[in-house]
Amino acid sequence: MASQVTAASRHSQPKPRLGVANFFKAARFISGWITGVIGLGFSITAISAEPCDDLSMPLHDADRTSLAIEIASQIHVDSVSIDQAYHSGDWSVFYVVTNEMDQTFLIYSGEPSKTRYTAVWGGPPTDFSDEQILNWTHKNAKGMPEPLAQCLSWAARQDRPPEP
Repeated sequence: MASQVTAASRHSQPKPRLGVANFFKAARFISGWITGVIGLGFSITAISAEPCDDLSMPLHDADRTSLAIEIASQIHVDSVSIDQAYHSGDWSVFYVVTNEMDQTFLIYSGEPSKTRYTAVWGGPPTDFSDEQILNWTHKNAKGMPEPLAQCLSWAARQDRPPEP
């Protein structure tokens, strides 16, 4: 029995085999693609992190109490509660609550027990944009590290800064 050979079968190419070299090329491509996707995931996570996350400054009870007394004296109120503290370099921002004032952020360049606050941002959460608050911060707290300025801008627009 003779096999039939047609024109189509004579001109058809055999299916290519993957081969070892091509296998490794494909593996490197897939590995690079997966690494890129995972890296993108980490980048998105880093971008979506809140600006104050790395700047929160834990305060022990004794420190919190002595700072609260000092800050109350500086802003001429009976008492304050320090709800949040942020720190970068020599600069600090304290979110304080009193019965006599709205939401208040006190900005310090240096140790609060040795220096008076540099600037105060107060009032309820604002409709100001990040850019407007940053411009105010750059003007009124010259030299404040940019990450701390961005933290203040973000925190001032929240109902209440997040707990550390």
